Order: sequence, then C-alpha cells, then structure tokens
Amino acid sequence: MGRMRTMWGAMAAVAVIGVGGIAARVGAAEPPGTLFLVPDRYEAKVGEKLPVHVAMKHGAVFGNCDWDAKSVSWFYIRVAGTQENRETVPGLGDAPPAPPSAPPPSPPPVPPAVPTPPAPAPVPSTPPDSTKPAQVAPPAPVVGPRAAMLPLVHAGLTMIGMDVRARVMNLPVEDVGTYLAAASDRDRILVLHSLPPGVAVECRLIESAAALVRVTGDEPSGPDAQTATSKAGQAAEIRFLSDPTATPVGGEVSLKTLVGGAARGEVKVTATFVPPVPDPAKPQVTEVVPPPPLEFLTDANGVGRFRLSLAGTWRLEMHAAKRLIGDADARVELHAATVTFNATGIGPAPDKTAPPAEPVKKDGGK
Repeated sequence: MGRMRTMWGAMAAVAVIGVGGIAARVGAAEPPGTLFLVPDRYEAKVGEKLPVHVAMKHGAVFGNCDWDAKSVSWFYIRVAGTQENRETVPGLGDAPPAPPSAPPPSPPPVPPAVPTPPAPAPVPSTPPDSTKPAQVAPPAPVVGPRAAMLPLVHAGLTMIGMDVRARVMNLPVEDVGTYLAAASDRDRILVLHSLPPGVAVECRLIESAAALVRVTGDEPSGPDAQTATSKAGQAAEIRFLSDPTATPVGGEVSLKTLVGGAARGEVKVTATFVPPVPDPAKPQVTEVVPPPPLEFLTDANGVGRFRLSLAGTWRLEMHAAKRLIGDADARVELHAATVTFNATGIGPAPDKTAPPAEPVKKDGGK
C-alpha cells in the first residue's frame, strides 16, 4: 500500500457528527473502497489467538490497513449455535501499536575549552580479520497495520463479522458512478439518471464485513451448516444457503443478499479467487492460475449462486444503492457487504445437472 492507512484515513480531511449522531459528515472525500475482514489463516485451533486484519480494495489494489476501532459499531463471533456480540473489537489492545515518533535527542552541552593535546604518533593500519563475521546492524522493525488478536474459545466453524458506523460523504457524481460500477445496472441507472454532471452528491455509506474460519479442538469437526447458513443480522449481508467451506470443487455455492435484514433482489455479487502465496520452503508443483472474478445477479428474492472452480480462499462482495427522498443528510444510500472464506474443495459430489450461475445482464438486470 506504500504507507499505512487507517480504515478511513485517506477518505476525509474533516469529520463532524451529523444530525442525530448517526452518521459522520465527511468533506473532501475520495471514492470509497470496499472493506473486508481477512484472518491471518482460515484454520486454527482452540486456545489460539487469531490475528484478524481489516483490508480495503480500491479498484484492482487490495491491501491491509490499520484498524479504526471507533468506526466499528458492532462486532460479533458466532460458533456452535452461540453468538457473542460486542461494541468493541476484541483483542485489538493486544496488538502492538505503532511506536510513537520520538523527538530527536538534545545535543550534549558544549564543554569548556581545554588545551588541545598533541596528536599521537601514527599507528600502522591493521587489515580486518576476514575470519570474523562482519558486525551488521540489526534491521529496523517493520511496523505495519495492526491486527485484532481474536481469542478462540470454541471449536467449530466460526463466523466473524462487523458493521461500520454509517457516514455521509460528499462525492462528485462521477465518483458515485465509479463506485456503482460494482452494483447492478438497475441500481446504477436509478441513482444516476437524475443527477447532473459535475455536482457533489451526499452519499450515506453503510458497510458490513464477515469471514468464516474453521476452529478445531481435540476432536475433528465436520461441516457446520448451522453457522455457515445462519443470518447474522448485519446492515448488509451475504448469507450462505450451504456451507461454502465444505463445497467440493465443481459444486455450487448458493447465497442470499440482504439489506437491513430483508432480502434484496437483483444485486450484483462479485466472487474473486485469491491465489495462494508461494511458500519458498515447499516446491511448487503446478502454478495456480486464478480465474477472472465472477459477477452474477441475484434473483428477485435475493438468491444467487456460483460454481466453485478452485479450492482455496475466496472473497465475495455485494453492492446495492438507492435514491433517498426527504432525507435530511443524504441523497443516495450505498450498501456494501463482503465475506471471505477458505474452500477445502472436499465434500459431496457436485450435482452435474445444476445450471451454471446466471451471468450479469447489461439491460438493467431484467
């Protein structure tokens, strides 16, 4: 990313609390990115602390950024039929903060003038001893974005999620159009058709993010459809209708898109495969060629599906938008939800008769 940023650090120069204390009104904003929760790994053991990062995607650029805990309105952990709700991010205080920049030390006092002693006689130079290793200064510590250190108490498929406090941003209408490239044609047309070019538009952005992690204990745990398919109640949500972590390669991953707890139909979803990072200690037998991101529309009931082409890590995102009438703070409302998971690629044989995922239609989704 070049420099460390907070979750929203590059998005605003000024922020003040809006009407009712619900949204932050932000000026001089840049186009918003898409927020993700990214665990350090997707398989862990009970008793461990799992580092969880927050990441941002701007166009084709994806990278971790620093937590802004004050922007998180709700954090939850769901596992084994239970859900723990928090108003703060757990374990964030356990992460080492960036060291403060200390002022340069004051120069030592100048001693009083003393007579200069005569210079010593020159000593013949001694060549360095090549048998001794050279003294190299240790490298400076690399300070990167902090991770929330999540304590893992229960075994089973674990859903981690959060909602971010809504905020209102003044965006040029052209930037709104850029952001809505990730939404359906219907939403983009309904939002942009009556906005003249060159104007600033007050947009309320509502974001949610989630991740699925498999936590093992003393006994091995199998697929947990109860957690994977449960409705968390986030402001915007991609709800799975089957356990994607146990979907075999070639099988269908079914999901439902929700906004405000209700099904939202004709929403564009993007599924992106994340190539594994090569391990220098392990020989790479075959190169994994990632497929291009898959875009599809959910139906009128918010149900959609895509075929799992590779085992590994996947990132899903959905974007929805609508015009607001009579709202005191904003003219447009933008919803974004994401989820990350790791598909083992092992499960029941896929249904070869199932139709493929519906491609995105360019005629407004009709």
